[in-house]
Order: sequence, then structure tokens, then C-alpha cells
Amino acid sequence: MACSVPDSTDIERERHLRLAQLLVEGGTTALRKFFDNIHPPATLATVLTTKQSQLQQLLNKGILSSTQWSKLYPASGNPESKQFDISLLSALLRNICGILTPTDPFWSTYPPDADISDEANLVRIRMLRNDFAHSTTIRHNESQFEIYWEKLSSALGALGLDKFKIDDYKMRPIGTKDYTSVIQQWVASDGVILEKLDDMASTATRHHEEVKAGIEELLKLKPSIEEVLGLRGRLEELLEFQKYISLEFAVIFPTVSEAPLYILVFT
Repeated sequence: MACSVPDSTDIERERHLRLAQLLVEGGTTALRKFFDNIHPPATLATVLTTKQSQLQQLLNKGILSSTQWSKLYPASGNPESKQFDISLLSALLRNICGILTPTDPFWSTYPPDADISDEANLVRIRMLRNDFAHSTTIRHNESQFEIYWEKLSSALGALGLDKFKIDDYKMRPIGTKDYTSVIQQWVASDGVILEKLDDMASTATRHHEEVKAGIEELLKLKPSIEEVLGLRGRLEELLEFQKYISLEFAVIFPTVSEAPLYILVFT
């Protein structure tokens, strides 16, 4: 039996998966290793305690999710960097590791190719992750794939990720478990986005209930509205009657001085 040959679309999607897998799994490993060198596991809990107010601001701004916060400050036991996803590690490296000031524009743009410093490689990984997170396609032709792979693998290798592991991500067969693993990790690292979507859904539901309640109140007031309309009709009749009396008054009493007092008051 002849073997089926994957079409070009399948191959392009596989390239995207390989890049995503290297970015999420390899990137997390490299950033964690770099982070642990700055804040070793033995002193991590103490560091996070001293930085809690600063990190609380990131939580309030929505930069950190409540899930990520629970990893930093677990209900029991000490925090462990092996529980931190790539998004959380990136935020910690930017804000509590003394590399650059958090607001430095360097964090938000691709560094020049000639800059091979650790800081530049951290930013490259961050920017590549943002590119993938906002991508409108899950396909890459061979040329695009090689460009992304070179940028990403070079940055990860410079930060200490084993070259054998990098090559393995590029060559090993792709299976269903690989798809599942990458999706789960990507979703976990995008907890902030998911929480914002949940908030939006809750707000929409609340507004729907408020509108529904308002409509129900209006329906309850329907008899009162009909009564008001009835009074309006009666008022119009009275105004017409007043016009009629006024005309009759003009005929019967040509001058105002001849009119009785109650007629003057009415008109």
C-alpha cells in the first residue's frame, strides 16, 4: 500500500507547531534557568516577600493573572520557579531582577542583530512570543520558518538551552500529544487574557439582566401609562371646551368690564 503524502497545508501547520513548541517549552526552560541564576530557589520565597507590593501593582494592572499570583504566593508551602510559565517568568525578569528598568523602551522593540547580550536575547524571546500570540495564521512557509527558527534558537542557545534539545524540536516526529501539550501550556501562560474574557462575559450577562429587569418594570407600569394617556385625552377635551367658552364670552360680553368675575378667572 502506498504511503500518503502530507499536503503543503499540513506541512506549514507542522512548522508553526514546531516553532510554538520550541518557544513555549524551550523558552520556558531557558528563561527559568536564567531567572534561577538571579534568584536561586533557596532564597526565592524571601525575594518574593520583599517584592510583594511591587508585584501587587502588576496584578492590579492585569499584567499578572490571579493564577500566576497563586504560583508566586501559594496558600501553603514555598513558591517554586518550575511552576512559573513563560509569561510569568518574562514579567519577573523585567520587573524584579534588576536587569533594566521595567519602563525601558528596550523591552518593547526587537534589539539590533549585532546585540548578543543576555538582555537582548530575553527581549527577542519576549517579542517572538508576542508575535505568535497575535498571529493571524498557524502556517509558515519554509522561508518564514527558517527565519523564525534561527532567531529563536540562537536566543535560546545563548541563554543556555541545550543545542541537542533545540535540534530535537526541529526534527522529531510530531504527534497528537505535542499539539495538546503546546495548547495547554499556551493557555496557561495566557491566563490574563482568559480572565479578561471571563470578565467581559460576566459584564455582558449582568447588563443583559439589567436590561431585562428594566423592560419588566416598564411592562408593570403599562396600566399607569394608559391612565396617563386617558388623562391627556380628558385635558384636551377641557381645552377645547375652554376655547368654546372663550368664543361665547366674546360674543356675549364685548368688553372685559362687562364680564362676571368667574368667567374672567376661567378664561
